[in-house]
Amino acid sequence: MTPAQLAAQLRVGVPRSIGDIAEDCAVSRREVERAAEALAINGYPIVAGPRGIAVAASAEQLRVYRQQLRDRVRSQMRRVRGVERALRAYEQPLTFGFEREAA
Repeated sequence: MTPAQLAAQLRVGVPRSIGDIAEDCAVSRREVERAAEALAINGYPIVAGPRGIAVAASAEQLRVYRQQLRDRVRSQMRRVRGVERALRAYEQPLTFGFEREAA
């Protein structure tokens, strides 16, 4: 599925599920996801939510979606930092008062 084909499937303010789009267009969900990513990266006003993807109905809707994405990125970065701390601790000879078993 090309980004243009996906854009033709979307409506302003009317979410459609990725599964429904994939089924209607006889493509995989992953192809729809790739096309949606390409649209978003190239500035197409696409928003996503629990009910699916749609063309943003307003600049405010895009602002809200942008903030949701930023919050998600911050959350993921906190998790990355936690994994990095765990990795540093794991690489020490002793961790949390006990020895690790050999892998």
